[in-house]
Amino acid sequence: MSIDLGIVTPARLAWGEDTLDLAAIDWSWDFGSGIRRAHGAGKRTPFDSFAKGVDLTLTVNTICMYDANLADALDLINSEAGAELTEVTMSLGDIAVVGKMTGLSGKIDLENELQISYTVTGTSVDTGAGSLVSTGAVFLPSTIVFTNLGTSLKASTFNFNVSNPTTARRYMGGARTPSALAEGKQDCGFDMTLLEIPTVPSDITAALTKIASATVAITDSQAVPKTLTLTLAGCFPSGGSGSGNAEDIVEHGIKYGAETIAFGVA
Repeated sequence: MSIDLGIVTPARLAWGEDTLDLAAIDWSWDFGSGIRRAHGAGKRTPFDSFAKGVDLTLTVNTICMYDANLADALDLINSEAGAELTEVTMSLGDIAVVGKMTGLSGKIDLENELQISYTVTGTSVDTGAGSLVSTGAVFLPSTIVFTNLGTSLKASTFNFNVSNPTTARRYMGGARTPSALAEGKQDCGFDMTLLEIPTVPSDITAALTKIASATVAITDSQAVPKTLTLTLAGCFPSGGSGSGNAEDIVEHGIKYGAETIAFGVA
């Protein structure tokens, strides 16, 4: 029996012929096996019990580091109209989950690196692929520029989240792992904390107009800076908040829902 050291656990996202080595911060996997208990009249305990299907989920939270495949990796949360999500393999140490990307989120805090979290829901488990520690530059944001979301927004935090709900489908006589994942409707949103009163929307209770297209350009502070651009279509403000105390400025929060999201790195 050996101890599994997290500090030396490699992570890799693979799809098609492409890969992205990940600098994992923390992770979690959940392999759930259902149990069917056959109860009937005559006794309180089951007459028998049986193993049901297996559900597989792996989430890896990472330090975002520049890589030529970064934008393509982020776009795996999307699919072309009428097409399925791309099959991916998320490796973590000695295990790998093969399936679809069902969750993607990003978090930026003032003076902290950009963090990206990936969630893969699986149809099978494989042996982890040998991966390397990412050698790209850490994405430490220095500026963030918003287009069509108000003027001169001074954000101290920015977060985005995309989810693709799936339903595991199996058939009699098949494996306990899912034979397919039925894909549901994508949900996309983002939020930010601002140091000044936002200009859009000034009143979340007023009549709101859909923003046809908005962009968020996040530029890092490296010697040769890179910019991650999020393009969001069909945005609606979905909530506003504020917090403060007597010895600080009031912080303002805005939440948005979006119809679609796309990524670019240059």
